[in-house]
Parts: sequence; C-alpha cells; structure tokens
Amino acid sequence: MVLVIVIGDGHAPGRARGGRHRGMKPTINIAETVAPDGATFRLVGHDGEFYLYMNDRQVMSTALTHSELLLANGGCAFADQRRNPRILIGGLGLGFSLRRCLEITGEKAVIEVAELLPEIIRWNRECLDGSNDEILADPRTRVVEADVYDLIRKAADKGPRYDAILLDVDDGPSSLLQPRNARIYGKAGLELIKRAL
Repeated sequence: MVLVIVIGDGHAPGRARGGRHRGMKPTINIAETVAPDGATFRLVGHDGEFYLYMNDRQVMSTALTHSELLLANGGCAFADQRRNPRILIGGLGLGFSLRRCLEITGEKAVIEVAELLPEIIRWNRECLDGSNDEILADPRTRVVEADVYDLIRKAADKGPRYDAILLDVDDGPSSLLQPRNARIYGKAGLELIKRAL
C-alpha cells in the first residue's frame, strides 16, 4: 500500500512549475570542439566552477586541482635550485599546472605549454572569466598549439633540452585521452623524453 499526501499546488517539494528545482543552479555548456580523433570536448560552467569534459567523462575542473598541483610540485622540485629552468607542460587544460609552475620556478624560468586543441587555448583566454589572464600574459609563459610529442622530439633531436617535462595530457598510460598519446609511454617515447631532458 502506498500513501501519497499532496500539499500545496500538487508539485513535488522544491520544484517549480515546468519541472525545474527552485533555487537549483544551472549547468551551462559554454563551448565545444572535436579533437582530431573525433572525441568531443566541452567546457561547462556550474555554480562558479568550470569543468572540462571529453565525451561524457569529466577530465578536469576548477573545483579539484590536486593532481595538477602535485604534478608541478614534483616535476619542478629541482635539487640544485636551478635559476633558469626550462619546463615543458603537455596540456594546458584549465591552467593549474602552469599556474603552479609559475609560482615555484622563479623569475627566469621559461615554461612552454603544448596544447593540441586551439579551442582549449581560446577557452582559457576568453571563457574562464579572466581567471587565467595573468598566467597567460606572464612573460615566462609560452603557449604553443602543438602535440607535446612533437616538442619532445624536437628537443631530443635539436635542443634546447628541458629541465622538466610534465605530462598532463592523459589520466596515465592506461587511460589515454587521445589514442595517439600511447607513443609517449612506450619504450621509444620514454627514450625520447630522456634525450629531451
């Protein structure tokens, strides 16, 4: 036996007419693009935070940035306190690895960021309510529209080499965001990285 008690206008508590929850903050699709492999990337806003999705999978957000901070902290912990470190970051994402590298590497660092998708670069400049304006304008920052693999290969073959290479393009070697990134994590890719350092 089910007992239903209807009070008020017959709508579920907390719901306004039309099915929307009263006071619920909307989720907004801000921008969308398609990667070379056909994956759809979306920038979504909700309650003052930004989220980056690949297809239906959330890959990063402004609400959770621990992995990006740990990556930068670990990759830039130079034992010899280098004065002019040259750092390559694979993937701009929402800018947190770049931001942390700028905070901890000093005034003479050069930080190159390889971002495959030009739309991600544009979103960082135009769609994040100005939160990355300062780091993108920093004279130590060089954002390059390129595959990080190509920049690693160039440094390995011709130089100049990097003091650190931070890969934030995947969720690890077994969880690739772009299938062609597998070449980074194989024996030849790791040898290439070694020569680029």
